[in-house]
Amino acid sequence: MLRCCMESIVLIQRASHEGNSQERVSRVQSIIEHMNELLTYVRIANELNQFGKKEAYFYLSEKIIEIINQAENWKRFLQRK
Repeated sequence: MLRCCMESIVLIQRASHEGNSQERVSRVQSIIEHMNELLTYVRIANELNQFGKKEAYFYLSEKIIEIINQAENWKRFLQRK
Protein backbone atom coordinates (compact mmCIF):
# COMPACT_ATOMS: atom_id res chain seq x y z
CA MET A 1 0.00 0.00 0.00
CA LEU A 2 2.84 2.34 0.84
CA ARG A 3 4.50 1.69 -2.54
CA CYS A 4 1.27 2.61 -4.38
CA CYS A 5 1.04 5.87 -2.44
CA MET A 6 4.67 6.82 -2.98
CA GLU A 7 4.61 6.02 -6.69
CA SER A 8 1.38 7.98 -7.13
CA ILE A 9 2.87 11.04 -5.45
CA VAL A 10 5.89 10.89 -7.75
CA LEU A 11 3.62 10.49 -10.79
CA ILE A 12 1.49 13.47 -9.74
CA GLN A 13 4.61 15.61 -9.44
CA ARG A 14 5.97 14.44 -12.80
CA ALA A 15 2.64 14.88 -14.58
CA SER A 16 2.26 18.42 -13.27
CA HIS A 17 5.69 19.38 -14.63
CA GLU A 18 5.47 17.45 -17.91
CA GLY A 19 5.37 19.59 -21.05
CA ASN A 20 4.20 16.88 -23.45
CA SER A 21 0.43 16.45 -23.24
CA GLN A 22 0.53 12.77 -24.26
CA GLU A 23 3.07 12.02 -21.52
CA ARG A 24 0.88 13.83 -18.99
CA VAL A 25 -2.12 11.70 -19.97
CA SER A 26 0.02 8.57 -19.66
CA ARG A 27 1.23 9.56 -16.20
CA VAL A 28 -2.29 10.43 -15.04
CA GLN A 29 -3.47 7.04 -16.30
CA SER A 30 -0.72 5.43 -14.22
CA ILE A 31 -1.94 7.37 -11.17
CA ILE A 32 -5.44 5.97 -11.73
CA GLU A 33 -4.05 2.45 -12.01
CA HIS A 34 -2.01 2.81 -8.80
CA MET A 35 -5.01 4.18 -6.91
CA ASN A 36 -7.18 1.29 -8.11
CA GLU A 37 -4.48 -1.10 -6.95
CA LEU A 38 -4.39 0.67 -3.58
CA LEU A 39 -8.17 0.42 -3.32
CA THR A 40 -7.89 -3.33 -3.87
CA TYR A 41 -5.29 -3.62 -1.10
CA VAL A 42 -7.50 -1.59 1.24
CA ARG A 43 -10.43 -3.87 0.51
CA ILE A 44 -8.31 -6.94 1.23
CA ALA A 45 -7.07 -5.38 4.48
CA ASN A 46 -10.66 -4.71 5.46
CA GLU A 47 -11.64 -8.31 4.74
CA LEU A 48 -8.77 -9.43 6.96
CA ASN A 49 -9.98 -7.06 9.72
CA GLN A 50 -6.76 -5.04 9.66
CA PHE A 51 -8.49 -1.73 10.41
CA GLY A 52 -9.30 -0.89 14.00
CA LYS A 53 -12.68 0.56 13.12
CA LYS A 54 -15.03 0.09 10.17
CA GLU A 55 -15.13 3.88 9.81
CA ALA A 56 -11.42 3.86 8.95
CA TYR A 57 -12.06 1.60 5.96
CA PHE A 58 -14.94 3.74 4.72
CA TYR A 59 -12.99 6.97 5.17
CA LEU A 60 -9.91 5.64 3.39
CA SER A 61 -11.93 4.14 0.54
CA GLU A 62 -13.79 7.42 0.08
CA LYS A 63 -10.55 9.41 -0.13
CA ILE A 64 -9.01 7.00 -2.63
CA ILE A 65 -12.11 7.18 -4.82
CA GLU A 66 -11.95 10.99 -4.66
CA ILE A 67 -8.35 10.86 -5.90
CA ILE A 68 -9.34 8.50 -8.72
CA ASN A 69 -12.17 10.84 -9.73
CA GLN A 70 -9.86 13.86 -9.68
CA ALA A 71 -7.29 12.02 -11.81
CA GLU A 72 -9.97 10.95 -14.30
CA ASN A 73 -11.17 14.56 -14.57
CA TRP A 74 -7.58 15.73 -15.07
CA LYS A 75 -7.14 13.11 -17.81
CA ARG A 76 -10.34 14.21 -19.60
CA PHE A 77 -9.19 17.82 -19.41
CA LEU A 78 -5.81 16.96 -20.91
CA GLN A 79 -7.41 14.92 -23.69
CA ARG A 80 -9.63 17.87 -24.71
CA LYS A 81 -6.64 20.14 -25.21
